[in-house]
Amino acid sequence: MKIAEFNGVNTSDDFQFCYDQEVRNIDPLNASRRHELVNAGNEQHTDEGETSPDIVDEATTLETQRYEEEQTFKQNLANNYQSNLVKMTIMWSAGSFSNYLLNFMNKYLEGSLFTNNYYEGIASMLSVILGAYIYSKFGKKKSFILSFGLCIIGGVCIFVLETGAVPIPDSYLAMFTGSLKVKKIKAVASLVPKVTFIAKFGTGFAFLCCYQASFSDDTLFASDVRATAIGSCQVIARGLTILAPEITELKSPRPIMSFIFVSTLALVTSFTFSEDLRPVDNGIKRTQLETKNNKKLKAI
Repeated sequence: MKIAEFNGVNTSDDFQFCYDQEVRNIDPLNASRRHELVNAGNEQHTDEGETSPDIVDEATTLETQRYEEEQTFKQNLANNYQSNLVKMTIMWSAGSFSNYLLNFMNKYLEGSLFTNNYYEGIASMLSVILGAYIYSKFGKKKSFILSFGLCIIGGVCIFVLETGAVPIPDSYLAMFTGSLKVKKIKAVASLVPKVTFIAKFGTGFAFLCCYQASFSDDTLFASDVRATAIGSCQVIARGLTILAPEITELKSPRPIMSFIFVSTLALVTSFTFSEDLRPVDNGIKRTQLETKNNKKLKAI
């Protein structure tokens, strides 16, 4: 402040207030609100010329509540670091393993290799475009549930078609020509790319969610340990992904069963996440109090 005054910078009460706000890491919304309330309190005088204490007390309550919530949030984040690290390691491992396993399985799936690759490429592109919007709309928990749910649906459909566990309806077989055996082969060849599209969209979306949650969600890792946490998750995930090409060479339907198992494990883990926001975004009580204070200011 002394240096600012020496250089001719305005050091009024407004400047001092903004400076204190930045140093103490106070929520800008609440700090600005407190400033309004204090100014209103300065203008509202009693008969003796004293400042009305009610508005100032409510403004102080906003600031105190914000500070306490922020400290509680940081403490909870530190306490949950280990559990969040384990959860995200599972999600990273499942997303990476499933994605690459499905890529390697293309050469063994029924139907044309080129058609399967075309469908896979389209699914990957759409998962990035639509996945980002879905994640921003619904958050990490619902996005993880949706992505790995699609993986399981696609994987189960591939398993059913590959093993013939469920007969193909005659109405669908009638669309093809040839003997019954030839019809079944053609029907499976036409269905596999479509269900692979569902599974591939799910894996691409899940991979995107892992990146989004790890790098942008403040409720998982604190900023000072985020790089270390993500690095640990990535090392384990990439190590497990090395097994993907080896599992692909196993006798059918073991590869797709492995895909379903890993996706199911990740889906179960998805339900353990919380959609709780940071205190600055989740201050319902403070918002109600601010609305009440706004009415008071209008009445002044």
